[in-house]
Amino acid sequence: KEKIKFVVGIICGGLKSKYYTDYLAQEAGCKIEYSHAQYRVKNEQSYALDYKFSCVAKSNKKIHMVEMRSLGDMWGTGLFKSNACDFCDDVLTELADISLGDAWIDPYDKSGSGNSIIITRTKTAQTLIKNGLKQKNLTLDKITEEKILLSQGGSFNHRHKGMLYRIIKANKSMQIAPKKRDKHLEKQGIFFNFVQNSRLKTRQKSLDIWVENGNNIAFKAEMKPYLDNLKFLTLLNHRLIKLKKIIFKRMS
Repeated sequence: KEKIKFVVGIICGGLKSKYYTDYLAQEAGCKIEYSHAQYRVKNEQSYALDYKFSCVAKSNKKIHMVEMRSLGDMWGTGLFKSNACDFCDDVLTELADISLGDAWIDPYDKSGSGNSIIITRTKTAQTLIKNGLKQKNLTLDKITEEKILLSQGGSFNHRHKGMLYRIIKANKSMQIAPKKRDKHLEKQGIFFNFVQNSRLKTRQKSLDIWVENGNNIAFKAEMKPYLDNLKFLTLLNHRLIKLKKIIFKRMS
């Protein structure tokens, strides 16, 4: 408390294992030792999600790159993610003086350079931002709380709505689960829980399978059934949610 005067929080989608980087390097065509991994090589002429992973082969210094969008959803599926992340309910780094994260909302996601959401919680942080605007070092729009929540909608669904199911499942398996805030522990529908269960399996299998073979081709082949099942259940759940909204609207 005496030494740390200011905390900057990075809005996190989940902590990946080193295996994630090894997998991306192989997908980029680098089968040997590498360095200088870059996870978001941007295309300023395109849109925010159109970015690449790159690394440098140690032996010949050749740069290898792969388009991330060609690899599917690496974040929503939980591939190579730490188990601890499934028991984190802090989406927006709530205790930080200032929080920074991707603005995955229209129109900000249309920029290849990317845009960040900024949340200030202290006078010092607010002053820093205001000074940046006055000196024209920053260009900012004021957005609503609703849009901020929407920008991290997937994370809120996973970390809050799915938390109770994961805790119950951990307890049944005699695994240790941390105590979480009651306000985030809400019962969900059976199909939503099916998605959570599938995501848990997919996350764990991604680590187990990579440790077993460490080869990107074999990994994709073995992971396909789990990813297909997760995709099917997620789509089914989304369609049921839409159907419920339509029925509720007609009844009201």
